[in-house]
Amino acid sequence: MGIPDPGSPGIRGDPGRETTTGPLGQGIANAVGMAIAESHLAARFNKTDASIIDHHTFCMCGDGDLMEGVAMEAVSLAGHLGLGKLILIYDDNQITIEGATDIAFTENVADKFSAMNWHVVEVENGNDLDAVEIAIQAGKEEQGRPSLIKIRTHIAYGSPNKQDTADAHGAPLGEEEIRLTKKFYGMPEDQSFCVPEPVTALVEEAVTAGENVENAWQDIFLSYKKAYPREAALFVDAVSGFLTKDWDKDIPDFSVSDAPTATRAASGKVLNAIAPNLPSLMGGSADLAPSNKTYLNGAAEFQKNSRNGRNIRFGVREHAMGGIMSGMYLHSGVRPYGGTFLVFADYMRPAIRLAALMKLPVIYVFTHDSVAVGEDGPPISRWSIWRPCAPFPGFTWFGRRMPMNGPGLETGPDHHQRPHCPGTEPAETAHPGCVKTARGVPVRGLHHSKPGQRRRPDSHCHGLGSPCQPEGRGNPGSGSWHYGICGVYAVLGMV
Repeated sequence: MGIPDPGSPGIRGDPGRETTTGPLGQGIANAVGMAIAESHLAARFNKTDASIIDHHTFCMCGDGDLMEGVAMEAVSLAGHLGLGKLILIYDDNQITIEGATDIAFTENVADKFSAMNWHVVEVENGNDLDAVEIAIQAGKEEQGRPSLIKIRTHIAYGSPNKQDTADAHGAPLGEEEIRLTKKFYGMPEDQSFCVPEPVTALVEEAVTAGENVENAWQDIFLSYKKAYPREAALFVDAVSGFLTKDWDKDIPDFSVSDAPTATRAASGKVLNAIAPNLPSLMGGSADLAPSNKTYLNGAAEFQKNSRNGRNIRFGVREHAMGGIMSGMYLHSGVRPYGGTFLVFADYMRPAIRLAALMKLPVIYVFTHDSVAVGEDGPPISRWSIWRPCAPFPGFTWFGRRMPMNGPGLETGPDHHQRPHCPGTEPAETAHPGCVKTARGVPVRGLHHSKPGQRRRPDSHCHGLGSPCQPEGRGNPGSGSWHYGICGVYAVLGMV
């Protein structure tokens, strides 16, 4: 078909690739995000006489995926939300790289999913295609819960010497074993990459069927557009990733003469000023909304019985939150954001890395970057958090790009292709000072430039979330640093 087939799926401009995974479990979190986006957009745009958003989200996973913590976080939230159009197909071949799964994974998966409010259908024989089809149809008919289709399969089925062994998991079968396997299937033993004619015909039928479905949807949308022109325009803007006109017109101005304001509080004001003018903005926090100031006032919560809500309660699930946000954006139609304390970015770093690789403009709101934060463990240098993230490709770091006198809105040529988050890089020489972010909010922090220079600093180091405090001294990297506890906020990367 002319499409590269990498070892791990990835978005590279090829058709048919929905996400970039690699680390096990990430795809499950992405799928939950896609299902959230689908249900939200359906509630927002569908009418009684016209349904333009109405599809299921299918995700395939294996034993290893269900061992990962990120998957269980996402599965728990999906069950709570009752995402009835999410169907997880579990390839239960009971083999991992080290051997049979019973050396490390003996729990009752079906019972665990049932306990998390999932609808579970089991298929005893994965080669019984009729049984598989019946199970999937049962999942589609379930409306109030996500569905797990647990299918018992055999790795390397048909290989006389490698079936049901760990050897078949990541190593080639070998020339002789391939020949024997082809013999089992009745395929020509001397041909490579042989595609039988019935398979080619079936693919062509599927292509034609897909074209017919798409044409039917286009007719539905044309009628929708005539009946609901305003909603149709907003829908096109949303799924295209466009920012609605005047989305930033109500962002408040902050003055130096204003009383000291924690930048997380300023962030909350900016979020709430943007939200009415950017209806695709949707997100929440990992159980820290009162601290992160990420709650959209006046907007409903996204829950089982209120799909049109825009405030998501992610719960204490930082890693899943990161993967879910990526899935929401990949689905299209929403601009997701999520907040937590900066120190907990460690819990979601794999999801952040993958978002950077995919160049997704999701928004991370990391607050409380302060040497005074101790209730979540002994205070540590926040450089230890930023430095491992620095090599991420495509990541917008505000320390590098924030102007001295605002506005601090990200408007570079690639602004729509990067995850957004405040950050900085170590300085050779630092001195305290005050910059303006957003529209004039003063922030005390570290300004750094090369030794001996007496000019505008190249970049600035800021904490997040606390009001500006008296100047102090610390050692966040190497050598002696002057610092002020203050903050910037990730929503500056909106555009």
